[in-house]
Amino acid sequence: MARNLGRYGVLFSAIIVVHLLWGAFHVHQTGWIGYLRTLIINICLHVLDYLTSTATSENLDTMERSGIPRYWALVIAAFNLATGTLLPAIVTIYFVGPVEYRFDLSLVLTVLFSLAIADITFYCFHMYLHRNLPHLHLMHHCCKRTSYTTNAFFHPLDLIMEFSGPALSLIILVRYVFRDPFALLVGLAVLPTWYVRKEEWSRRKMSSPQLPYTRDRPCCYCDILLGKLWDT
Repeated sequence: MARNLGRYGVLFSAIIVVHLLWGAFHVHQTGWIGYLRTLIINICLHVLDYLTSTATSENLDTMERSGIPRYWALVIAAFNLATGTLLPAIVTIYFVGPVEYRFDLSLVLTVLFSLAIADITFYCFHMYLHRNLPHLHLMHHCCKRTSYTTNAFFHPLDLIMEFSGPALSLIILVRYVFRDPFALLVGLAVLPTWYVRKEEWSRRKMSSPQLPYTRDRPCCYCDILLGKLWDT
């Protein structure tokens, strides 16, 4: 994340994690005003990432070479930023209700189990996209450079399947099975943080020397995703 910031890159990553963890609690306390505040901060962080790192531009270049116009990718990213956190906000404002802040074994186990189920849901949707709807998933796999903006470059239907699906599984499980409002609030705070960090780890792994197709040609990973292998 934000490698071009040099020594400030770690600080920028820490700010993002704090923002994501704090967001759900702030929205719960302040409602839609808090949601607008977190949305503005999130947009500013994406703009800062774009201005200070070459990753976004390189990823947009890869999208253009793969048939996705730059302007269209930016429009989709803006749409995702504006709407992508609406579901958690609605749940946080209208369904969490009063909570009692605590830290105990029950909270830890409930959150960990719910996140595990959400991750399994994510994996199932992810594999379905790879096998049946690769054209929807192409945009995200063109993002070969890890950056905070990477999380905005999804086809909207891809975003709904991969992130709203896991979020709904967590919400239903914690709200209606465990009936633990505070665990739901913590889960809604941790889930996006986990996916942002996991995305960075997976991108680093994807660019390793053990996967030569990610370093030889700029669009080859996207082509492999679509089943179009290079002749050489």
